[in-house]
Amino acid sequence: MSTAQGNIPNKAKGKGKGKKGQAASIPSSGPVLDQPPIPADVAKNPEELMKLAFKRAMISGNFLDTKFYAYSRRKPSGVVYAPIAIHANSYILRAKEPQYFEPLLRGGYDGYCITGPLDGPFPDEFPAEIGADGYESDSDLEDDEEKAQSAGTSLTGSSSSSEPVILDPDFSLGDSDVERKHETDETNEGHVDREEDPVVGGTGRVRLIRTFAFPTWRAFIFYITTGEISFSRLKSQSRIPGSSETSKKAKKSGASHPASPKSMYTLSDELGLDKLKELAKKDIESKLSADNILAELFSSFTAKYDAIQELEVDYACNNAKEVVAKGLYEWMDSISPEDLKRNAGVLARLFQKMAVGPSNPATSRPTSCPSCRAGTKGYSSFYSICGNCNNNV
Repeated sequence: MSTAQGNIPNKAKGKGKGKKGQAASIPSSGPVLDQPPIPADVAKNPEELMKLAFKRAMISGNFLDTKFYAYSRRKPSGVVYAPIAIHANSYILRAKEPQYFEPLLRGGYDGYCITGPLDGPFPDEFPAEIGADGYESDSDLEDDEEKAQSAGTSLTGSSSSSEPVILDPDFSLGDSDVERKHETDETNEGHVDREEDPVVGGTGRVRLIRTFAFPTWRAFIFYITTGEISFSRLKSQSRIPGSSETSKKAKKSGASHPASPKSMYTLSDELGLDKLKELAKKDIESKLSADNILAELFSSFTAKYDAIQELEVDYACNNAKEVVAKGLYEWMDSISPEDLKRNAGVLARLFQKMAVGPSNPATSRPTSCPSCRAGTKGYSSFYSICGNCNNNV
């Protein structure tokens, strides 16, 4: 795995902020727990690696020896909060992606990382909320809605409620069909079904993940551990009938919790995981339609990545050209000058692609002189002189 800046994720630097607008004091990592070296020839196959990690845990009695916290919600002010715990096996993580997880689990990248009880509450050393710098507007974070909103429907055809909705993190945070209201618990950790709370004991590394939302990180850890991943629908997509029942069934199966393909694309780009990045890209492509292409073209996510711009512009011109042509200027009028400037690259690609008409079919060259049938000797273009009979060809 190769990541930017000497194997340090792009967003790992310069993120030492606690509550929005305040500098945070990053706690020291404390004593580093003994972590046995990973053999160079260790099996990377998920099934074999899982067996190996389990064999080791049969002696230690501590299969889930690492605890991450990731934020799950965002306030209208932009502050992210409600960190939720995700447990993992460090041996598997270090074996699969050592260049990233070795330093991460030792407190690298200037992050919040301590040694502490794995069954303890959210550490006092960690900020319960931080500024949302680095999070996309269409990330896996669940947004609290403003108490008062103007009436009306957006150009995507979606409307929003004035009441904040908190979701069960065991479902996709982007799936409106499984939304249900509840109170957050007093520790600000968000809601987790208590019947599924993992029983974890002992001491291990506790690490705060600041730049990836809870559903994204949970799906990523599942992917690293099992090699499997599933993606939620795009927020610009229409609701899928029956998705609530499908989500409930998935919850009881061994399938991965879904995550936003956009958030996973960002994470995999950040960490240099090309295979995962391609999976996320293909999923985004599969979810484009005439109904949501304009929303996707003008998203902050699309503006960041040339590959996504190219993908969506191609789709717009090949599959939804009429829809885009009719709605483009209305859409441009509806967005702010800042957003319009941000998407200048997308517009340039789109206008260039739409301006190019269908190419004329290539004129076939003769294979022989029509007068003497002597072949192509003596001419290289259609209007030439035959070298055999001197006739115009």
